Amino acid sequence: RGGMLLSVNRSWVHYRGGARCQRWTLHGLTQEYVQHNRQVLGRNMNNLFDLTGRSAIVVGGAGDLGRSIVVGLAESGASVVIIDKDQRTSEMAAQLASSGLAVSAVMADISVRDEINESFTTSLDRMGGRIDILVNSAGIQRRHPSEVFPAAEWDQVLDVNLSATFFYCQLAGQEMIQRGGGKIINVASVMSFFGGVT
Repeated sequence: RGGMLLSVNRSWVHYRGGARCQRWTLHGLTQEYVQHNRQVLGRNMNNLFDLTGRSAIVVGGAGDLGRSIVVGLAESGASVVIIDKDQRTSEMAAQLASSGLAVSAVMADISVRDEINESFTTSLDRMGGRIDILVNSAGIQRRHPSEVFPAAEWDQVLDVNLSATFFYCQLAGQEMIQRGGGKIINVASVMSFFGGVT
């Protein structure tokens, strides 16, 4: 029944299957996606989303999209550590943990290199030294015409959106290579594809 394509940006997940085209929000995607494919394929899809025993780090997990990713991973059985500097991070983790999900929080300013290293090490320790999944969903935006873009804000955007993503990938990659594999998911904005004032 046609192919499937899932693409993620900061606001939406889009699903296309044959002639069917519908916009999905990431929150609740797993259940709706499984239900739809049971009807289409006539088989149980639950095992495709079973992450029992897996450990995941979600950088930027306190944001709207990040939270949905955290919930999706945890509801599928993964142990999840949220890395974020948002004051909601600890409260969010505690709330999810109180509902029976394996979620904890590590506070960090990911624009600071030392805090990247420290937050990753702390997260890894909490997960018993194992990381199976890394999701980089943190991102900021500063809007100015190019000719007057403040250098400090330019550096801040690159530190969070580019450098932090790279260094978390590097740290996770080192662990995953030793273990023989893992999954790294980097979330980007659709603004990457458009010109104009950033």
